[in-house]
Amino acid sequence: MTRHARHAIRRLRRTGRHLTRPLRRLPRWAWLAGGLGALAFVIIATAALMGARHDLTVTRSALTDAQAALGGGDETAARTALQRADRHLREADGAVGAFPLRLVRPVPVAGSPVKAAEAAVTAGRELVAAGRGLVDAISSFPTNGSTGLDGHDLSAFHTASLGAHDALAAAHGHMNRARAAMEGPVGAFLPAVSGPAKEMVAVLDDATAQLAGAERGLGLLGTLTAPGTDARLLLLSQNTQEARPTGGFIGSYGVLRIAAGTVSLEEYGSTLPEEGGLPAPEPRMEAPLGLAAALPGPWSVSNSGWWPDFPTSARTAVELFRRQGGGDVDGVIAITEHVMADLVGVFGSITVPGYEKPVMKEGFAERVLYEVELKRPLDNPRKKFLMLLSEEIFSRLFSVPADRVPEVVAALGAAGDAGDLQLYFENPQWQASVAGSVFEGSLPPAGGDYLRLVEGNMTASKANMGLVRDIDYSVRGTKGGRLAAKLRIEYRNEDPASPINPYYNAYLRVYVPKGSEWTAGYSEEATDGPYTVLHDQFLVRPGKSRVVVFEYLLPESVPSGDDYHLTWHRQPGTERDTFTATVDGRAFDATKDDVRFEVAAGVSVPETGWRRFVPFL
Repeated sequence: MTRHARHAIRRLRRTGRHLTRPLRRLPRWAWLAGGLGALAFVIIATAALMGARHDLTVTRSALTDAQAALGGGDETAARTALQRADRHLREADGAVGAFPLRLVRPVPVAGSPVKAAEAAVTAGRELVAAGRGLVDAISSFPTNGSTGLDGHDLSAFHTASLGAHDALAAAHGHMNRARAAMEGPVGAFLPAVSGPAKEMVAVLDDATAQLAGAERGLGLLGTLTAPGTDARLLLLSQNTQEARPTGGFIGSYGVLRIAAGTVSLEEYGSTLPEEGGLPAPEPRMEAPLGLAAALPGPWSVSNSGWWPDFPTSARTAVELFRRQGGGDVDGVIAITEHVMADLVGVFGSITVPGYEKPVMKEGFAERVLYEVELKRPLDNPRKKFLMLLSEEIFSRLFSVPADRVPEVVAALGAAGDAGDLQLYFENPQWQASVAGSVFEGSLPPAGGDYLRLVEGNMTASKANMGLVRDIDYSVRGTKGGRLAAKLRIEYRNEDPASPINPYYNAYLRVYVPKGSEWTAGYSEEATDGPYTVLHDQFLVRPGKSRVVVFEYLLPESVPSGDDYHLTWHRQPGTERDTFTATVDGRAFDATKDDVRFEVAAGVSVPETGWRRFVPFL
């Protein structure tokens, strides 16, 4: 080191001692005041950040409420929720951009939560803008169609569906910008930063899925209401009091005609030849195993819902309807009595011509049962009441007043969630519009553990009115490394014996993962999905109960450990059933509203042989 360098270093040391000497001379009260000031700054900054986070939490809740309102078609509720979200976003933005958070933002690490809050505000604004665009698109739709000579005019719906595409495109842009804003915070190292960001992204994912569904739905609506469209849709009315895999026995049918921008109920009648309905199919179709032995005659539309996979059953219904003289149809709409009851509830009540007592939502199923099955003398034709009631309901549905539109949309949406409303189209492009939605009613692709009870009432009775199932399902690991499953079902026929409840003649099929091993009875590979099907048949007499048990090995494709996942599907019309899954000793209970119940939990597998003694291998 040179002489000049050493001289320079000595000068710097003397200067440093000179500069720090006044700090050492500061009185203690000054140090204390400085420390308290720094502490106050930290407290104020923390309080401001917590306030901003609270506003963002309320924003997420409001956005979720807006999504639910949009799904139910409630424009007013959606606008109110979006206004609440916008108000809290402004408050959060004000806190983030003001003292003291403005000073904290540039600080490394400490400023990360502030930057994350800024990103969440940006993403929230984009989501609010997207939501408002969707509400505007919904509000552009007419509230009812005018009635013409050829049916209810749909031209205004067609025009509105085309115009809504611009709003959806703009909403997509807002979604993309919101996602870009959250990329940084989601990947942050600090959980305090990444956690809230992931919550906001979850809202964004739900909104994106909702937008995609709206696009498919609007595309289908635009196609169906186009002036050049000419389509016939088969309407199947299912009665869950007599169970079938897709919902219930199909006693009535209708044909909806969509042509030249109008829609009308072309016909409505019984599916049974003995009631003056559809004739026997020609040529006949061979019925599947389990159903054939119970049929009193040829297989017909009335029993077409044999497979839980609705597209499979719907394609069968299309072919049987054609063979029964109904002609070609372009799709199938299947509804249960719950849909009809909910629509009656929307309209308040309906008076059927020739019947003095009005029809109400409360007691709807019992009223229809009385008019069609129990009263004496019966009408001629026997289902006259149901035919006239259906015509009244659809007439009101096609011209619903403005103040009832949200209720109708909510009722139909809830019916789709419960499996009471299912759709199928022969045209692959139309079918793609409902693919993956609750209205499709298809079996899910293989993955993880799966359980679905699929039942048919093999006697012409209404025994399912008083039938309840308590379902217990347990999974445990075995020494062989496979998972063992035990399914216990207690059936209770709670109604007394009567002409409509002589007994419950159950044909039970249990859909489980493909490759499951069950040696106590007959099993086969499913024809409508990637599953193995276990078969059983038994009676449950009035006032009695019966327990059915299945024990089987799950295939190696079902993972154990922390990757175990179970999906249980409720059959339409079984909302009184209970379901409990016990996974490795932990119990999980479904609610009555759970149609698709999922459990994600770990299942331990006992180690065997030399691996148990050399665990690190």
